[in-house]
Amino acid sequence: MKKINILFSLTLLSSLSSLTSCNKTMSATYYGMDQGKNFVMVSKIDTTVSKGVMTSNSIEETYTPIVWAELSTSDKDKIDTTNYLTYTSGSTSKYYAKYIKIGTKVWEGKLRDANGDYQNDGKFIDIGEYVRYSLLGASDDNSDSDLMRYLATRASNNSKDYYEAVVNDNIQILKKDGDNYVDSTIKPSFPDDKYISTNSKYTDYYKALTSITTFFNGRKINYRQTIPMGESNKTSFKFTDGVLYYNDSLTAYVGNDEKLEEIYNSDDLWMEIEGATGRLLNNNSVNNVLDSINRNFASVEYQTVK
Repeated sequence: MKKINILFSLTLLSSLSSLTSCNKTMSATYYGMDQGKNFVMVSKIDTTVSKGVMTSNSIEETYTPIVWAELSTSDKDKIDTTNYLTYTSGSTSKYYAKYIKIGTKVWEGKLRDANGDYQNDGKFIDIGEYVRYSLLGASDDNSDSDLMRYLATRASNNSKDYYEAVVNDNIQILKKDGDNYVDSTIKPSFPDDKYISTNSKYTDYYKALTSITTFFNGRKINYRQTIPMGESNKTSFKFTDGVLYYNDSLTAYVGNDEKLEEIYNSDDLWMEIEGATGRLLNNNSVNNVLDSINRNFASVEYQTVK
């Protein structure tokens, strides 16, 4: 396979900032949910476009409550047992706040049950999201009955609102006092005392993500998550022998299966994204980056060339 070395550098919200009309440069931001192999993060991806091509892309991510609402043994002893949850695996127990506040909204936690009826509980347990936080009063068929579904809803500002609440310290660990939910005085905690996960123990993971974002500097993007091809669906990227490859030629031929097969099977059109390995990334994490960059680019490309 021909290799083009690329440094591998979620809802529906683009915040645009025009610099000057003469240099035709604009910026956009997209917030999304990054569901990796062993964790979930909320991402913020910034893109700058000048004269119809991207000049920079950057990514930062922050943690879900499974990180900042976990309680130490000493903290959980400060509140009544009705105000925290205990998750036990083998001989190890972890403690989580039952009630939390994100921005102005109060959420109640329940331990996920892999054998229960609730959609996706087993999947999220497998990646460490042991608690399902639901907006108070939410029905089971509503997206806000599970914070994970809430954050993944693209046609909303949910991920943006969550991200900004966390990084601006607008989150609380609550306790229930009668019919009221009040501040427990226990502070949310973060690895390295930093809200942004790109600054902590996930160094190799974010090097891989940054390789994707850096790759698109000086380029356009025409990404599509689902490309119908015959009886199956493909995407504009694939892992081969654990290495990520990207093909930007497929989207233009959606509906022409013969041409799509030709392009998909042409080794010359697949570009290797160096540093993006299947050991670090999965399809969800790659799609989140590519889709976010694509949305940013599409929202400002025309204004930078007209």
